[in-house]
Parts: sequence; structure tokens; C-alpha cells
Amino acid sequence: MEMIVDKEIFGWKIIAVTVICIALLAGGFVYVYFDLNSNYHRVMNELEDNKAMLEALERLVKELSRANTSEGLRAEEIYNMTKDSVVLISNRQFVGGTLRTVGTGSGFVYRVRENIAYVVTNNHVIEKAVEVRVTFLDGTTFTTHLKWGDVYTDLAVIEIFNIPETMNLKPLLIGNSTELKVGETVYAIGNPFGLEGSMTQGIVSQLGRSLPTATGYSIVDVIQFDAAVNPGNSGGPLLNNLGMVVGVTTAIETETGGFMGIGYAVSSELLERVVPSLIENGYYKHPWVGIEGVDMNIDIAKEMETDYTYGFLVIRVIENSPAEEAGLQGGTRSVWIEGQEIIIGGDIIIGVDNRTVRKADDILTYLERYKSPGDKIVLTIVRNNEVITIDLILGVRK
Repeated sequence: MEMIVDKEIFGWKIIAVTVICIALLAGGFVYVYFDLNSNYHRVMNELEDNKAMLEALERLVKELSRANTSEGLRAEEIYNMTKDSVVLISNRQFVGGTLRTVGTGSGFVYRVRENIAYVVTNNHVIEKAVEVRVTFLDGTTFTTHLKWGDVYTDLAVIEIFNIPETMNLKPLLIGNSTELKVGETVYAIGNPFGLEGSMTQGIVSQLGRSLPTATGYSIVDVIQFDAAVNPGNSGGPLLNNLGMVVGVTTAIETETGGFMGIGYAVSSELLERVVPSLIENGYYKHPWVGIEGVDMNIDIAKEMETDYTYGFLVIRVIENSPAEEAGLQGGTRSVWIEGQEIIIGGDIIIGVDNRTVRKADDILTYLERYKSPGDKIVLTIVRNNEVITIDLILGVRK
């Protein structure tokens, strides 16, 4: 009788193990299936994006061939090639219980997948919108609620769907803003004061500017240009002489509210890092060091008794930050320079990954262009007049 009980127990154990194995195998197959399915859709999306890019390149080559030039297109050729991809964006919110348009801006078609289009604009153009209207130059209008933005670069994406095939939407070709030169001709297309499809021409006035924002961080790698832009141009494309997007118009320097000769655009380099993540994930993770400070100058150098008049002086290391974990040190004593109190005595960052750092923007631009959270960087610092290096693992900006 005892042997019979043992056999029954053994049999139940075999059944239990078999069931567990089947469950694990089934779970594994399900995981593999969904992983393969996800990868399939990702690859198909990439193929579709690459196909659209190739088609855009073919259109550009045809335009250049027709114009019989390799140096660029005329303004009217650029306009005709891009105008149907630039849109008017209306930010609609509830005012007094009624849904109304509270502001307008510009945008452009960035990506098309089957009957879905993704439109790039500025975050401030669609901020707090309950509903967004996207109007093309021919008057065709779409209404959507799907939007994602990044406050740190003022970039945003709007998704519009049920696009009829007859529209044959064409995404604009994205250029390389790192190849821009001061003095190069650029064109801005948008909707200043709601005047749809307006185009202006100018030159690149300067590169590598930074724009302060309400977040406490600056937008870096900004293009300064003098093509006339006004309220309503925000979010529109800044184009080079091939009709390729090299920037997204985002702000103007003004004391009157109108154009005074200086416009700013977020670089296509940042666009190509931020926007794909907004489309795929709904957010973008910016790298974070966790320090506060000021740019070095000759007066600060004298107070610190150092020959390093360039670099970024660390004033404060934020608690529980990558900088604290890496061992960076902040200031130790207070001095007054040009009527401003500055905490000196901290580390001076003079390099990152063998690149010279002359000011804070050099660090921020390098990180925004090439690095992501989790990446390791090597900082070259001056501490007590001794040059040393420190490894730091980047965190996620908070």
C-alpha cells in the first residue's frame, strides 16, 4: 500500500513538472512571438521611412537636374518643392466653455506611414491644446488630439490619420545642420500672422547659440538667421538652398513683438534625435550631469589663482546626481566679481571626451548631439591647479 501512495505522489509530481514546463515553453513562445512581431513592425516602419527618404532624394535630384545646377535651387524652385508639406497649426482650447483657437503656428510633414502622417512643430505652438487643427496650403484640414512634446528643445510632433491617398503627402528631406556655414543662404516658410504659405530669404547669421527657457535649461545648438520671421512662423521649416530642413523656427529677438532682424531655429541635428523618440515612445530622455556653475573668465581665474581662464566652473553639485557619484566638487568660498556673488574653489571642467570645453554650451551641445542617459563620458578637470580626469555615467534629466 505504501508503494502505491509513493507512485501516485510521483505521478502527480511528473504531471506538475510537465505542466510547469509547458507553461514556461508557452510563455517563451509568446515572448518570442511578440518580440518578433514588434521587430517586424519596427523593421517595416524603418523600410517605409527609408522609402520616403529615397523618394524625397529622387525628387531633389530631379529638381537639380532640371535646374542644371549642383550648387542649389532658386527660391521659387524650393518653394514649389516644399510648400505642400508646410502646414498651419491651430491650438484650440476651451475659453468660457467654448472650444476656440487661441494661437496659431506652423509645421511640416516629417514622416508618412500608410494613411498616417507625423507633423513637426514647436512644443509652445501646441502646448495645453485640447484639440489641434492642421491645415494644408490647399485648405485641407485635419483635427487631432494626438501630440507629444519636449519642453527642453521646444520640439513637438502631431499625428494625423485617415489621410486620403489622393493627397500624396511628401515628407520634407532633413538636412545636416552641422554642415551649415555663417553667411549661407536659408529660407523660412510658415504662416506669420496667419498668412499661410509665406516664404522669406536670408542668411545664417551665427551658429551654436543657446536660448534660455522656463525649464532652467537652455536650448543649445541653435541656428541664428536673418530671414524675416514673425509670430505664426514658429514650428515652420528653415531650409537650405537644396530645400532640405536644417532647422525648426522657434523664436525671434524682439522688443516690439515683431521681427527685428534676428531669428532662431532648433537645429536639424537635435530634431533627428528628439523627434523619432517622440514618435516611437512619446518622450525623449535627455542626458544629465547634475551640476550648476558659471563660465570661467579672467576675473574668476585671478580670484582662484589659476591660469585657466576658460572652461566651466562647478559651483554646486546636485545631491544624488551622476556628478556627485563621480566625485565632482563644487565651490568652497564666496567672492564678488563685477557686482555678482560667485562661489569659487570648485572643479573647472576644461574637456569632455578629449574635446575642449571653453564654456557650458560646449558641454551641453556635445551631450545633446551625441550622448544618451547611461553613456559614459570622461571629464578633464582642473582641481587645485592639477589637471585630472573623471569618469561619469550620464543620468536622465529631471
